[in-house]
Amino acid sequence: MMNKGLEVIEARWLFDARPEQIDVVVHPQSVIHSMVQYVDGSVIAQLGNPDMRTPIAQALAWPQRHSSGVPGLNLFEVARLDFEPPDLQRFPCLRLAFEAVAAGGTAPAVLNAANEVAVSRFLAGELGFTQIAQTVERTLAVGLLVAVHEFGHFWVARRLGIKVLRFSIGFGRPLWRRQAGPDAPEYVIAAIPLGGYVKMLDEREGPVPREELQFAFNRKSLWVRSAVVVAGPMFNFLFAIVAFWAVLTLGETGLRPLIGEVSPDRPAARAELRPGDEILAINGRATPTWSLAMQELATASLSEPALNIRVRDAAGSERVRVMPSTEVGDLGETKDLLGHLGLAPERPEAPPVFGEILPGEPAADADLREGDRILSADGNAISNWGQWVKYVQARPGVSIDLRFERNGNEQRVSLTPAPHAMEDAVIGRIGAANQPVPGLMERYEVTYRMGWGEAFPAAVSRTAEYSVLTLKVIWRVLTGQASIHNLSGPITIADTAGKTASIGFVYFLKFLAIVSISLGVLNLLPVPVLDGGHLLYFAIEAIKGSPVSEAAMMQGQKVGLILLLGLMTLAFYVDFLRVFN
Repeated sequence: MMNKGLEVIEARWLFDARPEQIDVVVHPQSVIHSMVQYVDGSVIAQLGNPDMRTPIAQALAWPQRHSSGVPGLNLFEVARLDFEPPDLQRFPCLRLAFEAVAAGGTAPAVLNAANEVAVSRFLAGELGFTQIAQTVERTLAVGLLVAVHEFGHFWVARRLGIKVLRFSIGFGRPLWRRQAGPDAPEYVIAAIPLGGYVKMLDEREGPVPREELQFAFNRKSLWVRSAVVVAGPMFNFLFAIVAFWAVLTLGETGLRPLIGEVSPDRPAARAELRPGDEILAINGRATPTWSLAMQELATASLSEPALNIRVRDAAGSERVRVMPSTEVGDLGETKDLLGHLGLAPERPEAPPVFGEILPGEPAADADLREGDRILSADGNAISNWGQWVKYVQARPGVSIDLRFERNGNEQRVSLTPAPHAMEDAVIGRIGAANQPVPGLMERYEVTYRMGWGEAFPAAVSRTAEYSVLTLKVIWRVLTGQASIHNLSGPITIADTAGKTASIGFVYFLKFLAIVSISLGVLNLLPVPVLDGGHLLYFAIEAIKGSPVSEAAMMQGQKVGLILLLGLMTLAFYVDFLRVFN
């Protein structure tokens, strides 16, 4: 469905249509090729056999009609016409196109280029068909943030009269390139997706014609060069502000932070948190969902000596519980934050009744059907769906003697859960969902959103907080106060991007905002070869009244390159540990 996704992007820009005005309809028979709706409500449709010769002939002969060689449509054979909305989980490329349209900026171009490269690799036998969407998705996430950063340099440089020679996403051999003319910038997507660069006209990198000296980067004033360098990180921060603003205005749906269980002798118990409590705020920041509560637990523990957790108990009374930040521990070493604290969310108790049964899975092989009610497993009574899920997950590859009720009759079957590998364990899976219970989730689900006006200062504040938090994490890692597992390399970032994108657009946006902030902060560090290193050179130039010598810059570049390669190696090492563990 990528072609349809590209048509969505075309519709957005050719007809100036807002994303919410664009719909895609799945038509299995593929006999309707175009429809026009008139103001009186009537629709004229063009029908024909699904054959590309028809539109090609029409395009070549327009405004006349020529024979295409396609036989006429037999309506008796077609018999019926079906229409349905697309399943965006089944067609991830279409979902990515809508997300790129919503993100705007360079995202549609990155999507298109990544798709061209992925398809060419598929045709060359280097990529599986289902990996096309995964490749595009990960490139869209990482490539978008790199593009935002480099676009900052690119846009400010051109506005300040500097000639740009190349705008590249990635390093190494170009996989895709476009150039409008000999004097226009060259746009490139390269083979190594670990960053990007903007190449400008500069006498230090090669001879510059006399008539173009005024457009060279090195000939510009100190403030112009500084503005170009700082523009990259600033665009990352601006992107984060816009993304957080979109998240806050679109709204985030999640589960209310209701505490179900508190383990004894754990931090939550020592802070006197109790089952039935609802977490309302942490250090003054509202926590309407578990996602936001965990976010505040993590961020506040890195920036505050204690966590002031305001809760409301089952009777409606509010009080503040205090937990020392040291109780949270090292987040890089903690895979399950709530489990480490001794907390378990309150979960709705759905009845143990089967709903959807996935074909080809153990439940289907055992002839279990929708509406079957579980009575017991291996003689153990099953009272709710959650209990059944835990029982199955704990028994991968182990036969279960299942007793259930169907249409008032008790039946038995032997069921063996299939082993399913998770990040840190192998669990049992049977390929079945519980039967939905209307109204069951009303007590637990909540949507948190802000108005357009109040969301903007909140987005700025959140961006500033994450920027400071990133610096604190870097400092703690460098000084040995925190584990290196707090670092994330490109493998983890790409993997997390794919996961958050599959969860939903709002979560994907939030992830992009956080990574964009990290990218902006890291590039401002005073390390040669990074933007912060260039700004350090400019600061020295401003103080001493002359540029730093080329010899000093070269030595600094070598040191910076060693530091950068060391950091990248460490990040890859942590990534591989995560993968293989």
